[in-house]
Amino acid sequence: MPRRFSLNVPLTIVVIFWAFNFPAMKRIYIEIPPATVCFVRHIVIWALLASYCFLTKRSLKLPREDAFRILLCGLTSMGLYMIPFLEGLKLTSPTNCAIILAIAPILTILFAWVAGQERSSSLILLAAGVAFIGVAIVIAGGPHVAQHTSLLGDGLVLLSAAIWAVATVIMRPLLAKYDPIPLFTMSLPGALPVLLPYGLYSIIKHPVTHISLETSILFAHVTLLSGVVAFVCYYTGFRQTNATTTTMYQFCIPPVAAFFSWLYVRQAITLTQILGICVVIAGVWAVSIARQRLLVQSAPA
Repeated sequence: MPRRFSLNVPLTIVVIFWAFNFPAMKRIYIEIPPATVCFVRHIVIWALLASYCFLTKRSLKLPREDAFRILLCGLTSMGLYMIPFLEGLKLTSPTNCAIILAIAPILTILFAWVAGQERSSSLILLAAGVAFIGVAIVIAGGPHVAQHTSLLGDGLVLLSAAIWAVATVIMRPLLAKYDPIPLFTMSLPGALPVLLPYGLYSIIKHPVTHISLETSILFAHVTLLSGVVAFVCYYTGFRQTNATTTTMYQFCIPPVAAFFSWLYVRQAITLTQILGICVVIAGVWAVSIARQRLLVQSAPA
C-alpha cells in the first residue's frame, strides 16, 4: 500500500512562523531601525535559548577542540548573515526576499561540493542553474514591476543567502557531534564582534522613544516565535522525518510569505514573482532529488 502523507506539525509551524517573518520585519522597520532590531533580537534569543538549555540540562560549555569553529558559525550565521539580510529586506519586498533566500539550500550543496563534503553531478549543476534563473527573473522584474523593491536590496539578500550557505557548510561537521540546540546557543557569542558595533551605533544614533502595541507584538513574533520556537521546531521536525521531506516543507515558505505580504502589508503579488517562485522551487526540488539519488548510488551496498 502507498504510504499516506502525514503532516509534520513542527515543520508546519516553522513554515508559518518563518514565512510571516518577512512582512513582520517590514512593518517593524517603520518604528525600529534594522540594526536595532538585529542587536536586541540577538540578545533576547541568546538569553532564552541559554535558559532553555539550562532547564533541559544541556551543557553550554564550549569544547576546546571545536571552540573556534563553533564561534565561527555564530559569526557567519548570526553576524555576517544578518546585516545584508536585514538591510536588504528594508530595500526590497518581503516576497522578493523570501524567493531569493530559497536558493540557500542550493548554495549550501554547491559550497559543500567545493569544500569536499559532498559529491556533485551534472544534473545537480543543471538544476542549480534553473533555480538561479528563477532568482534572475525576480531581480530583473522587481524594480520595474513591484513597488518597494530595488536591485541593491535584492543583491544584499542574495549575498545573505550565500553567507548562510557558508555558515551551514562550516556547521555541518559539528552537527554530527553535538546536539543542535546547545550548539547553536554556544555559537551566538561569535556574532557579537559584528553585531555590537552595528547595533549599538544604531541605538545611539536613532534611539527608539516610542513603540506601538502592534510593533511590540510583531517584535515578539520575530524574536520568540520565528527566532526561538521555530528553531526548536525545525530540529524536532528534522529528527521526526528526513532531509528530503524537510526541504519539501521549506519550499512552502516563499509562496506562504507572498500570501502573508499580500494579506498583512497589502503588497501585490506580481506575475514576475509568481513565475520566479515556480522556477526557483522547481530548481531546488530538482537539486534535492538529484542529490538524494547521488547519495543512494554512493552508499555502500
